[in-house]
Amino acid sequence: MAGKGLVPAARWNSAHAAFRHARHVRAPMTFSRSGQTPEPISTSLPDAIGSARFYEAILEGMVLSTTYLVKSSEIAEMEGLKKTHFLNPNAQRLNKSLGDLTGLSGFGFHIIEVEPGYETTEHHCHYHEDECVFVLAGSATAFIGDEEHAIGPGDFIGYRKGGLAHSIKNTGNETLRCIVVGERLAHDVGDYPRLGKRIFRDRQMPWGLADIDRIDAVGGKVGKK
Repeated sequence: MAGKGLVPAARWNSAHAAFRHARHVRAPMTFSRSGQTPEPISTSLPDAIGSARFYEAILEGMVLSTTYLVKSSEIAEMEGLKKTHFLNPNAQRLNKSLGDLTGLSGFGFHIIEVEPGYETTEHHCHYHEDECVFVLAGSATAFIGDEEHAIGPGDFIGYRKGGLAHSIKNTGNETLRCIVVGERLAHDVGDYPRLGKRIFRDRQMPWGLADIDRIDAVGGKVGKK
């Protein structure tokens, strides 16, 4: 599989809008711009999903025909996308985004792998989106609010919107593998309490990051029409 030249993790945010479904499982993957003849990426699913061109096509907003079914052997062959959190260099993981591959846009469905000593993400919470994690393999420590919990295979964590801040660190001796699922709404607000930061995300606008203690609370009916 082609593994070099994958797009930076920070650009992956817009990937959810790029897919169209194929009519059957083994349909060749193609991409095209409006008014142009579709160009095949690959007729081999494992090759296509591991290639730089596949990710570039997603992020450029091209139309893709893709698959409904991904076999376990194909998932195992996926090289995935290495991601480092933009606020935490120790939050490094490998993403296999099966929801993106099959054209799901309402939520992300990922199998992630985190090596010992690394974290899944910067400690955070969402105000509008639900998330959840199911542990497949390995052992780790889940940080939920001010509490720490040992977790392992078969454990499930539900992070409800507006709930406690959360993160996971691989405190074991082997690769941590989890299923991670999260909503993808048009708008969300999240906090990084350890850093005192708040992020504002809107599908039609650039993301914004602010120091929480410098945000003015206007209150009342300001801006209401």
